Amino acid sequence: MEPISLTLSVIPLFHSCIQYFQLFKTAESASSDIQVLLFQLDCHHEDLNIWGEKHGIFDGTGPPVPVPKEVSDRLETALGLLESLFKDSHALRERYGIVQSNDASETTTAQDASFPSSAGLRRLNWFKNKYNKSNLGTEPKEQSARPPLSLLSRTRWAISDKDKFEGLIQKIGQIVGQVQKILPVPDEFRNQTALQDIFPLITNLSRLRLYQTACASIRPAWSNSASGLIIASEAASVRGPGTISHWVEQVADGASQLEHNGNPLERQGGAESNNNAQSNQKQLDESPGFTIQYTFKWSFWFAFMPSCPSLSLSLSCATKFFEINQGCPAFISETDKTKRWGLGPKIKRTLKDPNPQKFQDTLDKISNISSELQEKLGDLLDPITASLGPQSDLKLHIYCPPCRCAVRTALILCRQGMVNSSNSLVRIDERIPSTCCEGQHIAERLQSFIDTINAYDMGHLQQRGDLAWWGNMLYVDKEWIENRIYALELELYDNEVHEDRHENFQSFLTDIDQGENLDSVVLVEATSGAWILQAAPFRKSPRMPKETEVYNYRLDLSWYQFDSKNIYRGTFTPSDLVFPSQDNRKSRKRLREENEDTA
Repeated sequence: MEPISLTLSVIPLFHSCIQYFQLFKTAESASSDIQVLLFQLDCHHEDLNIWGEKHGIFDGTGPPVPVPKEVSDRLETALGLLESLFKDSHALRERYGIVQSNDASETTTAQDASFPSSAGLRRLNWFKNKYNKSNLGTEPKEQSARPPLSLLSRTRWAISDKDKFEGLIQKIGQIVGQVQKILPVPDEFRNQTALQDIFPLITNLSRLRLYQTACASIRPAWSNSASGLIIASEAASVRGPGTISHWVEQVADGASQLEHNGNPLERQGGAESNNNAQSNQKQLDESPGFTIQYTFKWSFWFAFMPSCPSLSLSLSCATKFFEINQGCPAFISETDKTKRWGLGPKIKRTLKDPNPQKFQDTLDKISNISSELQEKLGDLLDPITASLGPQSDLKLHIYCPPCRCAVRTALILCRQGMVNSSNSLVRIDERIPSTCCEGQHIAERLQSFIDTINAYDMGHLQQRGDLAWWGNMLYVDKEWIENRIYALELELYDNEVHEDRHENFQSFLTDIDQGENLDSVVLVEATSGAWILQAAPFRKSPRMPKETEVYNYRLDLSWYQFDSKNIYRGTFTPSDLVFPSQDNRKSRKRLREENEDTA
């Protein structure tokens, strides 16, 4: 069968679908969970853009690829289904929760422009060519039945039901996936092209983080690219303006590795990296550091978590009554205590042995030697006592952001009995960076944890799930949370809201407890908090921390500074994050409302 051109049958449908995709980029007032859904939809939009670019459907990207008629017919059917899905306003409204917005505009909003697919269309001059063709009257006859471009440009759609809209995203993803199966695109080309279009988001890190979360389940390689850009941007203030451009060049040379090898920022090397090492180190030394009040025998931990995926799943990460019960998400498993490389065992191995029997065995051995030797060994008894002292001397404070995944991780650690239960505390603090915590809702998020603790104290949780698990509420430092809410309210009334990340974390470091035989553990997302260890006194290398990595800083008696030995403790074994199903979410909400009504 003779190959035919895609021009007559497929290209008009393709451009129509691209136009419809544009209509979903709604006003900037969309909430974060809606923006994540829009970014998920945009992943499919970008996929279709890249497919069209690869096969010459956009002007200036080369002649359309000749294909057999059977392939062309299958493409026409798939794109026709996609266009029909977009055109069916009744189905969009009733089945997928889409309504037409009153916010009609001829111009592109700032949010319209801050999507990777929009960056790709600008790169391909699609907007310019679209209007030129419309003005010249050169649109193919096949499009005469479709809405005119002027009407499409004035139409905006809004999302009225998030759950239904997720169904639309899945449906669109299936159709776009079929298009790519019919006429494939090499992974290397896809990832290199996507990186070019993701890069403009670096000017808006909050949206870049949302995008990184959104595409994790759709295009992991793109999520890794976004993660690398976030890390590069965070490092730019301490590593120099060449960091980002150098990283992009590095990825462009080997984007096919992103799918499985993660972000390549930490793999930088070669002559250029070596030539810039001295200047980068100088910028590191000149960067602002943190001030810490040193305390002898104080141990400070950083455990870097994966990014919380709540936003990508349209879930709230607040807690109300039983969202942190057994079976809800955590970054480590319930059986972390039994894992050789679990986070709990990794921390416990550095604590003093809690078994006083060893101390008694040592004394028994000493009693069997001569009295003269016992006198000579007398000076050694105090250090031995210190090293083999009882468990009651040890304290463990775990700090985490107001993210239920992180809070439950902290509670699992406390349950492992590394120290006396009365000496274990979980302190929830919004100053620890997290992708799932929006600034305008932080106070409400903290209050939701207070509500959970109050519900336990008032006996409202007796019939909800595992009662033993609810006893873990005793580990949560309620007074710490209340002090954070009080501080936020004071800032609001005094109009002194602090948004600088360095200032916020410095405030956190000033407030945390320090003391002899105290281990303070900070649970923080790598994408949000890796920059912390690039500032003094933590800074030891330009290398950025990665997910599941653990760092332990201890104070040296002689120098009163963090000891540089054995800071890096390797990685811990993470768990799969399992969220309750959509139906269970609805039933939980109903039970919460019923409980509030009867309270």
